Amino acid sequence: MTDAEPSLFVGRTRESTRIRRELEAGHNLVMTGPYGIGRTALVRHVARALMPERTFVHLDGSLPPAQLLRRLRLTPLATALPRGAKRGPAPARREAIAPVLVLDDIGSLTRQRIGFFHELRMTCAFPIIAIVERFLPSDDLARLRTALYPAPLLTLCPLTMSVAETFFVAWARRRHLAWTAGHVRGLALASHGYPLGMWEAVNPSSVVGAGNRIDVPVTKL
Repeated sequence: MTDAEPSLFVGRTRESTRIRRELEAGHNLVMTGPYGIGRTALVRHVARALMPERTFVHLDGSLPPAQLLRRLRLTPLATALPRGAKRGPAPARREAIAPVLVLDDIGSLTRQRIGFFHELRMTCAFPIIAIVERFLPSDDLARLRTALYPAPLLTLCPLTMSVAETFFVAWARRRHLAWTAGHVRGLALASHGYPLGMWEAVNPSSVVGAGNRIDVPVTKL
């Protein structure tokens, strides 16, 4: 549900399996959904499950291409970046290194940025997960998927009531809280199935910046 309490992650089994399947196939992935739906938390959940076979590197996808490239050079992905002439992906090397680049918070696209993502796809031997904002225009979303092709689209929806209730029950047990079934259901209804809202309901003092918390050994610059 949220990366702030890894052991309390609930739901998203189908989505987690989908991400793992796409990575195993060597595909890129574009993920979208409204703010607070848990896109980044889901990726980090998958990263924990795939350790140590894969290394996930998180970068701010809203940065200009030049800054993104400079930051890439400072990550474990630097050894997989091309030097010199263009070349196609190297599946054998991808398996040996098994890195994944996560580009978060993509809310706008220019022709230069699209070209940069296309170059990454054509020349780098690692899969890319692009987490885009819901307000990204549909035409830009289509251009991004084309630049990263093959890049299936994964759209996150709110969690079900039963999943939300599972989270609140687990939280109450961990904190030794005497919550009634009615209280748990009320919290689940109030959160509308949004992971960020669920986390805010149990720990409002930690909501600010919770989406950027790192509690697993992933690389973020």
